[in-house]
Amino acid sequence: MLTEPPLLTTAPPPPSLTDPILIIGGAGTFGLSTAWHLAQRGYANITCLDRFPFPSKDSAGYDCNKMARSEYNPDSTTKPDQVIHRLSQEALKAWRENHLLRGTFHETGRISIASSTENYEELREYYTELQAGPRAKDVKWFDSPAELKQFAPYLTGELANAKAVFNPEGGWVYAKEAMQRVGEECKRLGVKFVSGGAGTVREFIFASSQIDNDDDDDKTSPPNSSRIIGVRCQDGTTHPAAHTILAAGAWSPTLLSLQSQLISKCWTLAHIPITNPTERALLKDIPVILDLEKGFFFEPETATGLVKICNEFPGFTRWVDDMSVPDAAGVLHKQRISVPRGHGSHPTDGIPTRSTQEIHDLLRLLKPEWADPETYPLQDVKMCWCTDTPDREFLVCSHPHISSLTLATGASGHGFKMLPTIGDYVADLVEGRRLEAALESAWRWRPDAGERPGDGTRPGAGGDLGDVGGWRRGEDERARG
Repeated sequence: MLTEPPLLTTAPPPPSLTDPILIIGGAGTFGLSTAWHLAQRGYANITCLDRFPFPSKDSAGYDCNKMARSEYNPDSTTKPDQVIHRLSQEALKAWRENHLLRGTFHETGRISIASSTENYEELREYYTELQAGPRAKDVKWFDSPAELKQFAPYLTGELANAKAVFNPEGGWVYAKEAMQRVGEECKRLGVKFVSGGAGTVREFIFASSQIDNDDDDDKTSPPNSSRIIGVRCQDGTTHPAAHTILAAGAWSPTLLSLQSQLISKCWTLAHIPITNPTERALLKDIPVILDLEKGFFFEPETATGLVKICNEFPGFTRWVDDMSVPDAAGVLHKQRISVPRGHGSHPTDGIPTRSTQEIHDLLRLLKPEWADPETYPLQDVKMCWCTDTPDREFLVCSHPHISSLTLATGASGHGFKMLPTIGDYVADLVEGRRLEAALESAWRWRPDAGERPGDGTRPGAGGDLGDVGGWRRGEDERARG
């Protein structure tokens, strides 16, 4: 049984501008954004800890491109949350206007395609919502494959029974470049980055276990609360902290018990080379192409000519039994959690055979010539790890039992576009400010939120990596490690 301390009834004082602040996962999307916003507010003792330098190879944002959607509706079975929708618009405005990020956002729009009766209704509702938006006159509905192909002649597949919508807002972001720029700006503002063994966090240090012997009096925590005063890393290095921010993405549940609020899963992707200059030119600035059933792809990357392709599926888990994870009092408990196996540490890992087949199914539907492995071989295949909440809302809140800890995780597959803005909200929490009511409710600590993560609109998993083949090259695919 977890030994959680009592719920905090009074807020602890926020850290001073010179107090040490640690950001765990500080070279990933939420971590970099948080460091950036805190540094802009004058905090002068911020340390970002991560296995890798920024942009972290463990981060889901370590990618050539990420979709930036103009709408935000975590649960497709309900009407859009207008407050969260506003946050998406806020993020897009930042992508368009922030001088640091200029040129990383490509507002190509997106074509969403449905080929079954089940998805027609969802697509029609989406179109209706866009008709009430700021660029309604540019939104397009395609009622047949012929209409769609007239607008998008580069879609050469048969597209039988397809209907589609073009949304001119949003597009994609050159993700690694954007994160690189934010990291460099953080360094310019005085943020310290530690990677390797000295930056790979292994455990939190709670006040009772002491990081040093200078002062064991806890003058900052409310009575009977728990407090983290630092972390210990892989090589034994310890880092002190007046305040800690857990922004470790898919690795968050391995560091602290989050009471089944998160489940870590990986999605699979591949690239194909477009070597013909004429073909590259024809595909430049095309919208993001999203088939609601099969997956999506982007225009070729300018520097390499590679097209990123992702199959649409619920994600793979990697369950590990008897994982020792501390509760909010620092007491270790054996738990069964899904543990990431990052591409940065395991660069030879591929993707399951099933995923390769699904990527080719997507290509056969939309661009059948690309499904020829002789002409368009799959390259740079990998698994991208993310962590889901049950309702796909973020877990961004003060920890209710630990006075010195802010959570900034649970991106649920749609967090990257918030790179310019999410850190502003996390910084508010660090300073003891309350978020507006709608955000506080959506992003709250919610172990009683209902379904186990992934059992709802984004099903728990397409399987476990231990039960599928083809991804672990040269090793026993059922081994753990």
